[in-house]
Amino acid sequence: MYYRKRSKSIVYLLSLPPKETVLKRKNMEKITKEFIERALKGYNPQEREDSDRIPSAVLVPLLEQKGRLHLLFMRKAEDGSLHGGQVSFPGGAYEEKDGDILTTALRETQEELGIAPSLWDILGRLDPVETKGSSYVIHPFVAYLERKTPFRPNPQEVASIFTVPLNYILECHPFKTQELQWRRKNYTTFIITYRGETIWGATARILDRFCNIIKETSSSGAKPRKAKPR
Repeated sequence: MYYRKRSKSIVYLLSLPPKETVLKRKNMEKITKEFIERALKGYNPQEREDSDRIPSAVLVPLLEQKGRLHLLFMRKAEDGSLHGGQVSFPGGAYEEKDGDILTTALRETQEELGIAPSLWDILGRLDPVETKGSSYVIHPFVAYLERKTPFRPNPQEVASIFTVPLNYILECHPFKTQELQWRRKNYTTFIITYRGETIWGATARILDRFCNIIKETSSSGAKPRKAKPR
C-alpha cells in the first residue's frame, strides 16, 4: 500500500539491505496479532524520566493485508526541519491537553493519518527511545488497526505512507549498522530498506527492540527479557 504526495524527491544514502535471516520462516508464519499481544503483556518496558528531554509518543501500527501482518510507516513532509523528510511512525510531542502519553500517540496519528483513536487496539508498550540530534524521548505503543478504513494523510505533515510486511522486517533483523549522512551530519545507525524507502534512526531502534521481543518469545516461549539502556 502506498500513498505519495507529489513533491521533490528525498535522497537517502547508503541504503544497503541486510541479508541475515535469523528467525526461521516456519516460525514467522505463526506471528499473529494475538501472539504479539501475549508477548508484549509479558514485557516490562523501561521507565525513563528525563526532564531535559521533550516527551513524545508514536504508534507502531500493525494492519492485516492479504492475511499477513504489515507495519505502517509514513515519510514526513519536507519542511526544512531536522526530521522533515524522514521515515517514521505516526506520532509527535506531548501536549498538556493530552493528559497521558498514549493519548499523545493517538491524537497525533489522527492528525497525521486521519484514523480515529477508537479504531486502534493497543497491544502493548515498548521501551522509550531517545532521538539523536534533537531532544525528544519517544514512547512507542504497538497498535493494531481493527478494520479496514481509508487513510487521509495530512499533506502538510505527511509526504507518503507505505506498509512493510512484518516478516520482511524480521528477516532483516538483526539490522546492519551503517554510516548515514543527514542534514550535513553523520550518524551511525541501523538501516532497513524496502522498495526505495530507508528506515533508520529512532524508528529503526524501536523496530530493533520490537523484533527482539518477538524473537525471544517465539524461540523460547518465555517472557522476553527487559532491555538494557541504550
